[in-house]
Amino acid sequence: MGQEFSLWLSGPKIYNKLVENEGPYQANICEYSGDKMLSIATGMRNFCTAVSPILVPYMLHRYHLTAVFVGVKYLAAYLAIAFVLRFVGRATNAEYRKFATLLVTSRDNPKNLGARNELKLYDYECFAAPADFVAKTSHRASRFFVAVTDEPIMQPISEPLDTLRKVLAYITAHTFGRRMLFPGSIALLKSVVNGALVEKRKEYVMYQESQRNILLTEDGNNIDTMFFDRRGKIDKGDTLVIVFEGNAGFYEAGVLVTPLHCAYSVLGFNMPGFGESTGTPYPSEILNSVEAVMQFATQTLGFEQKDIVLYAWSIGGFSASWAAANYNVKAVILDASFDDLVPLAIEKMPAIMSSVVHYTVRRYFNLSIAKQLAKYNGAVLLIRRWNDEIIVSDSTSDEDTRRASNRANDLLVNFLDNRYPGLLQSFEDEDHIRTWLAHDAATRLVTFNVSEPIIPTNISELDQNERLVLIEQLCHKHFLDYEATHNVPLPANYFKFMASAREQLQQLHKAQKRARLPTADDSILEEQLVDEHEEEDSAASDQENRQPVQFQRGTTNQGNICLWYQEFRYVRTRKDGNWFRCERRTCKASLLLEDEENLTGVLGSNEHNHVAAPSRQQAETRRQHMKARAVRIQHSRGRRKRSVIKEEQVINVLDAANFDTDEGLIDAVNLLGLVMQGFVDGLRVPNEDEEENETLEEE
Repeated sequence: MGQEFSLWLSGPKIYNKLVENEGPYQANICEYSGDKMLSIATGMRNFCTAVSPILVPYMLHRYHLTAVFVGVKYLAAYLAIAFVLRFVGRATNAEYRKFATLLVTSRDNPKNLGARNELKLYDYECFAAPADFVAKTSHRASRFFVAVTDEPIMQPISEPLDTLRKVLAYITAHTFGRRMLFPGSIALLKSVVNGALVEKRKEYVMYQESQRNILLTEDGNNIDTMFFDRRGKIDKGDTLVIVFEGNAGFYEAGVLVTPLHCAYSVLGFNMPGFGESTGTPYPSEILNSVEAVMQFATQTLGFEQKDIVLYAWSIGGFSASWAAANYNVKAVILDASFDDLVPLAIEKMPAIMSSVVHYTVRRYFNLSIAKQLAKYNGAVLLIRRWNDEIIVSDSTSDEDTRRASNRANDLLVNFLDNRYPGLLQSFEDEDHIRTWLAHDAATRLVTFNVSEPIIPTNISELDQNERLVLIEQLCHKHFLDYEATHNVPLPANYFKFMASAREQLQQLHKAQKRARLPTADDSILEEQLVDEHEEEDSAASDQENRQPVQFQRGTTNQGNICLWYQEFRYVRTRKDGNWFRCERRTCKASLLLEDEENLTGVLGSNEHNHVAAPSRQQAETRRQHMKARAVRIQHSRGRRKRSVIKEEQVINVLDAANFDTDEGLIDAVNLLGLVMQGFVDGLRVPNEDEEENETLEEE
């Protein structure tokens, strides 16, 4: 009974009951008031801790010690009232008394499965929850950790400057520094999003048949996890994707949805101090939580290391790269991640503090993702957000300069340098990578070599041109751009890099709800022409009140005319008509071409329900150029017949998939690894004769 009294006083708060057709847990007025008062006190404590470097000197200067003691007495009285109210409320609540009994029984007798299963019907604060798995510490000595003692910034300096530097670093790291780096652990943010997280956990457990488990780390933290088991339901379910969230992400509302939509088995978890996980997000505690998750996945869930994929977003790349360095997993996907925290931290702080910031990061938050990734030898995909505004070391300049300062670029350079020794032998080699990174996906397909790389035994023996070609191929293999900002969720088709090109194309067609994928022998899909009588009548009724406008001519993938106006694309509604409508099926915008020779006409009454695509017209021109070039290459004289898929046909098949944007088409081509030189990657015949090589060069 004593343990239950203790739970009534300081036990966990119940959020919800995970029972079908039963309402949420109802706290009475006393329990609710006590919880609310304690939540406010916790928030104030965290705020005061964060601003303590300013608050403490101000209080000492502004107030006498007696005034501080008076404030402490009022605070003690406030907390006493809050605890008493909550104790009385819980003691008089039959539901909480039942919960407290189940919790005590489960902790005292872990083998009582009935009590543990009934306890899992409650969603509550996990600091008091019995552990479902306890991590072992016997393997710690064999784990790889990045050492920082040998760096120049960590070397002692003359006194008293060294002591002053250590004090400043400690205060910075433990007050506002950690909270700036991991805002997801701030009590205020957690209180704002807690309601949404509770509802998402209920949805996962009740409607998606997920399993919630609590893992106990070696440093005593409880880590909240959610496991979605797809084994035996679909082929991809035999692969487990472990998700590592960002610095403000939770498994309930983060990037976990991407692999979940791809039908893999998925394991998500919250870092220490995030969501319902206990602890504080310092690197040592984070890595202990990762070790617990990896042990749980391999020992309890029964997945082999070779069947595990690590998927990380942003700062989650630190956790994922450490796991990859210590476990022989199947693949690693780092999305919107960076190589090292130091350049980003220095950029966010005043220049006068750069030395202290550098020292603080190295001592307390040494997130060296590139060094950890260098210890992994498996498949790696790096995804950069084309318009990323967070992981850039120069956020004040123009767009091109900002993109060039994206730390994902440096992560790629470091990765290639460590994975392929002898590849980067000069600054020119690194500059070639950065030149490749400066171009968009469409330009890379035309300008650079994107075929599957053949890695020689000794890369250092390659000449300069051969090495540059290999660099381009390896960049294409390990790096992908997604045209979005930092926080936009990753589409599912970017996650399917492990599948073959044919499988990926089938999945893309399925996503567009097409009946089947055309093969190389199929005829080109006919362009869909729609008859929009209602739109014609609507636009014609007021065309007299509209001024004529000038359009621009374009060409569809079938060679038919399309029109451009203010960066919107219109296609003909009937083969012999003068009405054009927006190419998007869900958009009702239209126009009437009155003078086909001068390309003038009037706009319809409906406006577009989507934004324009500034680069769309340029992409269409480039696509038509590639198609014309493919035709010339395929019909050039002296070319021997061979069993290859025509580039022209591949482009048209992809065109027919009805991608929302040309950028999506180009990204799909980039994903599939197609070579825009007349052949499909993997089917190229080596040792082409000189005549054919000359033809390609001329083209």
